Amino acid sequence: MPTMLAVGQEARIEVLMELGEPDGRAVDDSWFTYETVVQRGGVVWLAAIVVGAGYSGRAAAIPMGDWDTSRRLVIRFTDDGIVSAATVDQKHCTAWGGVSTEGSSPSDCLDARGKDLAAKDEQRRGDALIAGAGAVAARYPQYSMKIGEQANCAYPGVTGGRIEFGHAFIVGENALVWQDEFTQHWDSLRVADIVEVEPVEGHFLLRWMIPIQRKDGPCLFLMVSTKKDIDQSESKKVQEQARSVIAARLANRAP
Repeated sequence: MPTMLAVGQEARIEVLMELGEPDGRAVDDSWFTYETVVQRGGVVWLAAIVVGAGYSGRAAAIPMGDWDTSRRLVIRFTDDGIVSAATVDQKHCTAWGGVSTEGSSPSDCLDARGKDLAAKDEQRRGDALIAGAGAVAARYPQYSMKIGEQANCAYPGVTGGRIEFGHAFIVGENALVWQDEFTQHWDSLRVADIVEVEPVEGHFLLRWMIPIQRKDGPCLFLMVSTKKDIDQSESKKVQEQARSVIAARLANRAP
């Protein structure tokens, strides 16, 4: 793995030509990662562990100590695609995490695709969106959202549209901010880009939702929750309150 790059001189395309396709890359290509795992010589000793008796016991084979060395080259780029930094992370690890009757264990080496770097990038982005949303008027620990198919807020039905779930939904003075549970991606909708917050609607399985009509794009059908388990009557009350909070932001926005 090369460890020397001309910082401030080489462009992204030159890095690709020299090192090839990266193992991992940022969503906006602001960094690339390249990884190698070097195995040390000798025999990797394993330990067999049996818990319980007979066939009901659990057996496992695990590596004894860190037997490999993981190195990851991280190349960062400026907004115009020039190399701004090149660093090499190194960690003694075990590329093979062992197996047991419950399945294989993951490696503890550096992640080649840079998932840890991507998570930090996304968290910084979320922090920036929350800061830009202004004073927080309401915060909900859970939400579900159905993204409609039409701009006129016609509900797309049980099978239509796209569904998102998450553990954070924030109503700010200037924007709504939320994080998708599956992708960990933060998103936002400026209050200035909301046309109207329509009355709460009941849909399939008595799911109470807040239709939010955007200036551009299809309607959002939002359901927030203050806790994991909530009955239908309480859910409707929570949606009514959330709708009032969002509608108040529209009433207070600058003309």
